[in-house]
Amino acid sequence: MSTPESDFQWYVVQCFTGREKSVKDRILEKVKELGLSHKISEVLVDLETVTEMRRGSKVTREVVRSPGYIYVQAIYDEEVKNTVTDVQDCIRFLNNERDHSAPKPVRPEQMKRILNAVQDNEEIAEKGGVVSIPFKVGQSVKVTRGSFKDFEGVVDEVFQNSMRLKVLVNIFGRNTPVEVDVEEVESI
Repeated sequence: MSTPESDFQWYVVQCFTGREKSVKDRILEKVKELGLSHKISEVLVDLETVTEMRRGSKVTREVVRSPGYIYVQAIYDEEVKNTVTDVQDCIRFLNNERDHSAPKPVRPEQMKRILNAVQDNEEIAEKGGVVSIPFKVGQSVKVTRGSFKDFEGVVDEVFQNSMRLKVLVNIFGRNTPVEVDVEEVESI
């Protein structure tokens, strides 16, 4: 029994924050167990891969872009509603609270943006992820390595792509811009 792809629509499902991946896995397990793949075709968690600098080393992790929500592609009916909402840590399909009507599907153009972002993130993740530098412009830092070791300064510019900072350090009474690697500074 094959269902045309055009009958499936995307819906937003609310779940406990931090449990998005496990809710997705449980829904997929239940769909397989009950043989509902003709009604629920895909479950999506909107993730972003981020590389951060922690204690001088790069740490890559996944961050949920829409915490507390997952997306389910389904042909909505009472069976789908009960199957999804009976999963542990799943709260409900988003709908109009006032009249308790069936949920409205996500508009196709919105879902297209989300799917494109997820696909772009997968490509970025293959290249090492989006880099998150823990320093902000105006933040006081101390240089811990290199030619300017033990100098204190203020972050003037952050270069995300090259993992470098421009720091204004006081040399002979003048603020002098110095470029350093992110690993060479620590927050004061």
